[in-house]
Amino acid sequence: MFSLASDDKEKRMREFYREAQVMQADVYAIGVVIWLLVSSDVPEKGKNYLHSVLNSTDVFLSFDHWMILKRSLEPNPAKRPAISEVVQMMQVV
Repeated sequence: MFSLASDDKEKRMREFYREAQVMQADVYAIGVVIWLLVSSDVPEKGKNYLHSVLNSTDVFLSFDHWMILKRSLEPNPAKRPAISEVVQMMQVV
């Protein structure tokens, strides 16, 4: 039998994980919006935007901007930067 404290801790951990997933999805969405703005690309459901960024030959950005896009569009949410890191990277650039 689980104690109430254990149940509360498990519930808080699930909520924290769910919020982290939402934030990582937001980072991806920011990467997509930035890409659409700089490339004039047309948004498409299911499109691999990281592939578009890595294979682009007609969009000229600084290395730092490319890294922001590349990291934000990472397919694995666990490897995407936190939104605070994206904001910090954009302020430096």
